[in-house]
Amino acid sequence: MHPNAAFGWSDEAAMRSFVSEVAFARIFAATSSGPRVAHAPVLVTATGALRFHLANAHALAGQIG
Repeated sequence: MHPNAAFGWSDEAAMRSFVSEVAFARIFAATSSGPRVAHAPVLVTATGALRFHLANAHALAGQIG
């Protein structure tokens, strides 16, 4: 989410296609034990929301919520 409009993307069909093709995201979070990152499967719902999954055993899973 870059604040410069030059980096914006407003073509919803292209965004949905990109997510479908790549199907993975990097989830970054600042936690009490320092920065963490997870590589997670991702999809777009019919309403346009992004959904992803982390295994319960993943160190980041207990930090998001």
